[in-house]
Amino acid sequence: MLSYNYRNSINYKITSELIIKKLKFLLSKKKLKDIYFNTSQDCLGLKIIEKGYSTIRIIIFNIKNFNMTVKIFSSKIIPYKTKHKKINNLYVTWGTDKNFKKNGEFSDYFLSKNSRKEKNNLFIVFYNGKFLPKKIDKNILIFYQNHHFLISNYFKALGLFFSNLFNLTQTIINFNWQTLYSEKVEEKVFPNIKNFKIKNVYCVYEGHNYQKKILSYLKKKKNKNFS
Repeated sequence: MLSYNYRNSINYKITSELIIKKLKFLLSKKKLKDIYFNTSQDCLGLKIIEKGYSTIRIIIFNIKNFNMTVKIFSSKIIPYKTKHKKINNLYVTWGTDKNFKKNGEFSDYFLSKNSRKEKNNLFIVFYNGKFLPKKIDKNILIFYQNHHFLISNYFKALGLFFSNLFNLTQTIINFNWQTLYSEKVEEKVFPNIKNFKIKNVYCVYEGHNYQKKILSYLKKKKNKNFS
């Protein structure tokens, strides 16, 4: 997904038309189907756009970012506590401690929604703060990472490689923050929303892999309106 930002664009001059043409070529490659391509954020997708596709180059990039990537293995959720199963609106967004009040109330600045005013609706919040709020409203699910160094994450990473020895090249390509984050969202979040009947879905959409996965999953459920 192209997320082009002119003020923070890649540091060589290239027109958006050429970028789109190059992206279409890269996305046609099966091995790169799970890569998040972005021209305004330092990620694997940007490096591939800048330097071209090369397995060796991808391996080097992923090794350099290994310590950051393994943190994904400690991803956790704080699940919903609501008893409602029929939901009018689901809001998929992100936030930090600044979005929460001490009483657990969440305010979304992008969608202009508040968890107290939307008591019968649900929020999925991808949390970017270092410290979790002490109180969280019942209609909020939080997906977050443990930012501490955990040796267990490295064993989990090794386990991933050993369990995919017959498809090791693809595993190495996909061993980047964006792709693994998306897989953890599928593992942790999907089981917590599968039993809800949701009418409308609102998302602060930026083309991230995890956003595409959530929306694709919800579209398979009937009677969904997206915006």
